[in-house]
Amino acid sequence: MRDDTARRIARGEMAEKLLIRLGWVVVAAGVVAIAAQVVAIATGADDAAEGIVTIGGLVLGVILAGAAAFGSGVNIGINLERLRTALDEDERA
Repeated sequence: MRDDTARRIARGEMAEKLLIRLGWVVVAAGVVAIAAQVVAIATGADDAAEGIVTIGGLVLGVILAGAAAFGSGVNIGINLERLRTALDEDERA
């Protein structure tokens, strides 16, 4: 395996891990924000109707951003595995 290919694979592995972790961090931050909004509604600091709209936006944003980051990381991992398989087949030939 060439050095530049090995470096690219290593960078891909780091990007995969980072994006998957980022996806989970986005979900965790979203859960904290939703909990804070629920507390604001419960204490009367925010109107219930406005709070529900805010929670809906947070849920949609968390799902979209978290899934995008997590899915990108998984996609990189799948493609790295395909690359490794192709490289193994080339080395055997």
